[in-house]
Amino acid sequence: MADVAKATPAWRIFPLGALGYSGYRQFMGAGIPTVLGELVRQLGQFWLAWELTHSRFFLGLVGLSAAIPAILLGFVAGAVADRMEKRVLLVPVQLFIAASMLGLFTLAALDLAEPWHVIVFAALSGAGQTFYVTARQALMPEVVDRKELPSGVALDTSVWQGSRVFAPAIAGPLIEIVGVATCFLFTAIGSLIGAKATALIQTDGSTPGGTREKGWKAFSAGLEYVRRSTIFSTIIAISLTVTLLGSGFIILLPSFADEVFDNGARGYTIMQLTFGAGALLGTLLMASLAHIEKRGRLLFISTALLGVVVAAFALSENFPLSLALLSIAGIIYSVYINCSATLIMVLVPDEIRGRVLAVYSFTWFLLPLGGFVSGSMAAATTTPIAVAIGGGMVTAISIILAAAVPQVRRL
Repeated sequence: MADVAKATPAWRIFPLGALGYSGYRQFMGAGIPTVLGELVRQLGQFWLAWELTHSRFFLGLVGLSAAIPAILLGFVAGAVADRMEKRVLLVPVQLFIAASMLGLFTLAALDLAEPWHVIVFAALSGAGQTFYVTARQALMPEVVDRKELPSGVALDTSVWQGSRVFAPAIAGPLIEIVGVATCFLFTAIGSLIGAKATALIQTDGSTPGGTREKGWKAFSAGLEYVRRSTIFSTIIAISLTVTLLGSGFIILLPSFADEVFDNGARGYTIMQLTFGAGALLGTLLMASLAHIEKRGRLLFISTALLGVVVAAFALSENFPLSLALLSIAGIIYSVYINCSATLIMVLVPDEIRGRVLAVYSFTWFLLPLGGFVSGSMAAATTTPIAVAIGGGMVTAISIILAAAVPQVRRL
């Protein structure tokens, strides 16, 4: 990477080596407004869905609408990212997101928004984010030296977790004081700023080497490698378990805030802010423990504890206690993410790493589908029962896998 500036000694005081590269700092700067806007969009969209329907099932349906494009277009996004310069792809994708959010802003501001509009724009956002996240991940090796990739991944994760803190602080007042429509205007502006900043990113002018397989062939090669490896298939199984069964409570927070605690938009904001603060604290904690051993054991412990804490949150009828449990859930959530991502990054051989990471990333594209599962269960029972059942299943599956796969425990 000839054109990427070397890190200065000042950056090496802390485990933030990737920030010593000017291209990576531009990469981070371009991502912050887009990521923050995306999380504000999610909060606003779910609250708009709740205002229009007061249906727990519909909240899950909105999540499913965002997941379907990700499932259908994930392979396409990877193939396109392989063939195009990443910045050339990212800029129009961000402009597409901005245009779609301006459309939803217009409908909501004029009180013309209907439930089916929310579904359509959730699908458009899901499609845009699929291409954005895929291309952004592929761009990272072009702006930072390979040896600093773990640092780069950790810092990029902190952008998302940090935005979980700031997004509720922005979305809450916008919803309560100005109106939910302004959340979508904020997202559009953030995407436009991100597009402009992305166009200015300096890369090393190369595309990282790797497999020549494209699209489904590359993805299926990663699937086959995961299938043959007990360690990696277990990590992927844990990720799927948390995504589909243990993360739905995030999408159902409007129901908790309004139905369980009768706190409306303000309670929803506080709950999102509390979870985000815990997630950011967990990210910083793991960054300070960069050389911790036994990550495999910690992976099982964190996922098992996450299920317990999520179930306890679901069954709590005390708002302060629920906030404390949300904060703890955020911390544990970040520990789990760090352990699973780091194990894959470190253990997968170079020649197959990209394809295995593609399989791992695909499990995260299913996060809205987890919201649909929880929303459907909540519609059939109650929100607390649905979330508690999901949390209990996460704990049970984590314990079973920990007992069945000692190889991962020893990592």
